[in-house]
Amino acid sequence: FWIGSFFREDADQIATDGAQGSAAVRGPVTTSSRLLLTLLATLLLASLWPLLAYAMESRPAVAPQVIVLPAAAGEWRSEQVPDSGWQPDSAVAGQAAAYYDFNGQSLGLFVQYADGGADQGEVVGSSTQFVVRNGGMRVLGRSRPSVQMGDSNVVVDEARLAGVSGQQLAWSWYSIGGHQISNDYIAKLYEARVSLGMGSPGIYRIVITLPQQASTAASRALLQNFLDIHGPQLNRALRPDAETER
Repeated sequence: FWIGSFFREDADQIATDGAQGSAAVRGPVTTSSRLLLTLLATLLLASLWPLLAYAMESRPAVAPQVIVLPAAAGEWRSEQVPDSGWQPDSAVAGQAAAYYDFNGQSLGLFVQYADGGADQGEVVGSSTQFVVRNGGMRVLGRSRPSVQMGDSNVVVDEARLAGVSGQQLAWSWYSIGGHQISNDYIAKLYEARVSLGMGSPGIYRIVITLPQQASTAASRALLQNFLDIHGPQLNRALRPDAETER
């Protein structure tokens, strides 16, 4: 119907007496042409979904990935797994994790991805999953702040969490073919593009989290500082073909 709306003929168009005669001749031909174009466009769109389903079902198993997360830089220092040991919930089996320290504040970086197993889940659709049921952490509040990612802004999924170890602030988003996204619908379109072999490979969910500071603004500033310093290296790690493209 949306496609057909571009070919509609408004009912309130008024033709002159002289034009009515020629319209009587052209009308059926024009209407038939527009109906044919609408039908062809509809069939084309309908045919894309079976093609996409076939491509995703028939794609080969994903080989185990080795993701090298960014080395600590600036005022950040590498850290061992903190005492809390908390990790975000995940819909997939593959995950790489690294921990960093900034003046005594521990930050966790997690990259989740499908590992090629038979029971693998879907990365896209998991951006708002932060806690496991009965896992000792609960969500106190959610938001969607705009975050600076290189030269562009990205709206991320944010959650304020609480558990026995205190409160945490976490950001989550996707990196798909080198594009940073948090909207599930847009992420699905990029996922389809990658699944059909178009553009750069790689479908990941990224989560960064740290203990809640004195204010949410202070926590966001510290997370943003981490991305400013380590974001470019992280993007390169998730796009091994970037050097080849250039």
